[in-house]
Amino acid sequence: MGFCTQCGNSIEATSRFCGKCGSEIKRQEPNQSLQAENKQSTNSSGSRLQDPMHGQNTPKRKYDKKAIGIILAISICLIIYLGSPKKLTEQEYQDLAIEILVKDKLAMDNFSDAIDYSGIYMGLEPEWSEEYKQLIEPAKNLEKDFEDLSDRLEKVKPPEYFVYEHENLLKVLNAHKNMASNIGSYLIAGDEEYMELFEEYENTADEYLDESIFANEKYEEQVMETYRKMTID
Repeated sequence: MGFCTQCGNSIEATSRFCGKCGSEIKRQEPNQSLQAENKQSTNSSGSRLQDPMHGQNTPKRKYDKKAIGIILAISICLIIYLGSPKKLTEQEYQDLAIEILVKDKLAMDNFSDAIDYSGIYMGLEPEWSEEYKQLIEPAKNLEKDFEDLSDRLEKVKPPEYFVYEHENLLKVLNAHKNMASNIGSYLIAGDEEYMELFEEYENTADEYLDESIFANEKYEEQVMETYRKMTID
């Protein structure tokens, strides 16, 4: 049993028209009725209930302090190990020293070749001119070569037998590096003081090398043999 929405007359549930006023009876489908109820429920409460999965605080991850400490300790040990000089055997150090001396000589050769290629004559007492500036870059390369060789030698730890020779070779390379730096400064401005320093460091390097075991005949032959092989290759 229902009622007409126009005149209020009682009507049968199956009637499509009102028997009194003839108005069409509009009926809601069951799912529409449910939606209407849900909408009414929402409006009455102001908003739907929040999804229980939302709005909850994410629990903070707990870190194991002991594990973190172990990881840090391993990392520090690894850094120290990788940064420590590599200790060489006597044969390994001997081979490295010969290679260093050969490359030192090759660096000198490269600079001499640059002078020859430029066509500039630099006698025993050269007189500076603007032409010398074209040799500035080769002089910088020479200094860089000596610096690289020195850095390489510093990264190894010599065996006890070669400790003194190791220090001597480092002094040779350092003197050669200063020698190259001063010849570069001379080429820039022509200041005779730099040329004097160049000669001084050159002599110092020769003195250190003469004191070294690598200056004896046995090692000199090995250096020259390796030098010939590298220049041929």
